[in-house]
Amino acid sequence: MMCGGAALNNGARGVLLCHPHNPTGRVLTREELAAVSEIVDTRGAHVISDEVHAPLLATDVSFNPYVASAPAAAAYSVTVTSISKGWNAPGLKCALLQAQPASARVTAAVPQYERLRASVLGVAASIAAWTDDGGWIDELRVHLDRTRAELADWVRRAPGVRAHPGQAGYLAWLDLRDSGLGEDPAGELLDRGRLAVSPGRDFALPVEQGNGRIRLNHGTSLPLLREALRRIDRTIGG
Repeated sequence: MMCGGAALNNGARGVLLCHPHNPTGRVLTREELAAVSEIVDTRGAHVISDEVHAPLLATDVSFNPYVASAPAAAAYSVTVTSISKGWNAPGLKCALLQAQPASARVTAAVPQYERLRASVLGVAASIAAWTDDGGWIDELRVHLDRTRAELADWVRRAPGVRAHPGQAGYLAWLDLRDSGLGEDPAGELLDRGRLAVSPGRDFALPVEQGNGRIRLNHGTSLPLLREALRRIDRTIGG
C-alpha cells in the first residue's frame, strides 16, 4: 500500500482492492485489511473491494471480507461480487455492488444504462447459485485444491520456475525469468509449445515488472493441466 498511500496523498480518493488477488491468488488477512482501512480512512477515501474470486478459496483458508475488517472499512467501502467466477457464468451479465451508507454516492455515480444491463437470466442464476447450488462450489473447491497441489509439485521440480502459493481462485502467477524463455515466455510457449497463457506484462505496472512472468489458468481437469505443464517443460528444455 506504499504506492497507494502516495497516490492518496496526491489527491486520489479511491482504492481498487482485488481480494482475493488476481493473478496471485493471495488472500489478505484481517490485520492486513485493517491496515489498508487505516491508510484510506485517514485520507478520506473509499475502497472498492472486488471479491469475485472469494467463493473459490482453498478449503483450508478462511476469507475475511474487507467490509468486516475494521469500523472504518464498514463505513467507507463498496463490495463487488458476482457468480461469474465461482459458478462459471460470466456471460449471464449480473454483478452485485453492495455499498455502505457513506459510500452510496459511489454506486449512485454508476450510469443508469450500466445498472440496467443485468440480464433476467443472470439475476435468476445468481439467486440460485447463492441459495442452493447443489454442492457445486464445495466440489469445485476440492478440485481446485488438487490442481493447486499438482501445480505446486511441478514447480518444485521444474528448473527455473517459481510461483506464488495461491490461496484462492484458479489462476497461478509463474515467474519464469530463470527458465531461459526471455522477457516474453508467453510468446515462446505459444510459438514453440503450442500453449496459450496470459503474458505477465498484462498484469504489471509498470509493465516491465511483468517481464519473464505468465498467468496460468489451472481451472481444468488434471489430465489437461498435466499436459499444459509438460508443454512448458518441453519448451524450457527445447
